[in-house]
Formats: sequence, C-alpha cells, structure tokens
Amino acid sequence: MFKNNELWIILAFGASLAVAGFTYILPMPANGEDISYLLSSISQGLAAIFTLVFTITIFGTQTMRQFSIIDKIIDKWTKLLMIIFALGIFLPLIQLRTDKDLFNLYFINTTNLGLSINLGIAVFCVFAIIPYLMKVNRIIKYEGGISKLREEASEAIDSNHLVITSNRINELIELGVIAANDKLENETKKIVNTINDLGKNTADKERLSDYPLNSP
Repeated sequence: MFKNNELWIILAFGASLAVAGFTYILPMPANGEDISYLLSSISQGLAAIFTLVFTITIFGTQTMRQFSIIDKIIDKWTKLLMIIFALGIFLPLIQLRTDKDLFNLYFINTTNLGLSINLGIAVFCVFAIIPYLMKVNRIIKYEGGISKLREEASEAIDSNHLVITSNRINELIELGVIAANDKLENETKKIVNTINDLGKNTADKERLSDYPLNSP
C-alpha cells in the first residue's frame, strides 16, 4: 500500500512538471481576460477541492469516535499537502494583481512562468488527492474499523446476541482477507488477534451459562 502511494506521488510530480513545462513553451494568449479567467478558475477550483476533501475527512474520522485517528491522518505529509494547496490557491490571486513580468527579466517571461507554475501546482494537487484518500481509507478501515467491530462484537457477546456477534466476526474475517491481500502484515495480525480474543470471550460466556451459580 505504501509503495502504491509512492507511485501515485511520483506520477503527480511528473504530471505537474509536464504540464508546467508544456504551458511555459506555449505562446501566451493575446487576450489578458483569458489569463485572468484561467487564474481565477484555478484558485476557485483548488479552494473548493481543498474544502470538500479535508472537511469530509475530518467529518468521517469524527464519526468513528476516535480522535486519535485524526492525528494519524493529519501527519506531516498531510500538512505539506495542505501547504501546497494553499500555494495553489493564493499564487493565482497574486498573479492576478500583476499585468506584466514580475521582475522584468529580459531572459525569461515571468508572467508565462507564473502561469505554468500555477497550472503545475494545480495538477499536482489533483493527482495527490488519490494517494491521500488511499491513506485515509486505510486508516479509517483498519484503525477505526477494527476497534469499532471489536466493540460491537464484545457488546453483542455480553448481551447474548449471537447473530450480531457472528456478523461482526465475519466482517472482521473479510477485513482480514483484504488486509492480507494488501500485504498489510501488522493489520492482519491485529485482526487475527482480535478474532481470537472474541472467540475466547464467546467460549467463556457459553461456559458460564452452562454452569450457573446456585442461589444460596
């Protein structure tokens, strides 16, 4: 899973450089309104994506009722992605305030360079969402999902709800198969240990029910 995320990040970086380079060598549109509209669209689009993705992430983690998951999701890489998103949102707005080369360098068109950088950052942000969502899905599914299923199964065992207990254990087994297929060794071991613990609790519960205490 981690290797897949690395490949997506490399793909995002490569696509960003390709788009930025291709944009720079293209001739600038003669109509300045077209450039302004493009820059404004980039800023608004990234702002909308930023708000949607990270709001849904925070809402989804809160529904798991485990606030430690938020810390695992918002790590240093997520913070770096947020910073890149912020650059992608604000840099086009800065360029909208200029109508000529920013540094008046004769050997480089900084207006064209700025546009290519903005498009490159936008492309990177869009592609980087894929590995980010893959990471969020893994954390919520395994970190939050295992704990949630174990809690519900334990409550069902205590309440003698055999159907609910069986369903939750089956869900854990399915989750374990997925973790094994994804080659997530730690998560697979955690699920196996959880199933073993639930099995022992169920056996202990049945043993106690077979030998009830005699009333004095």
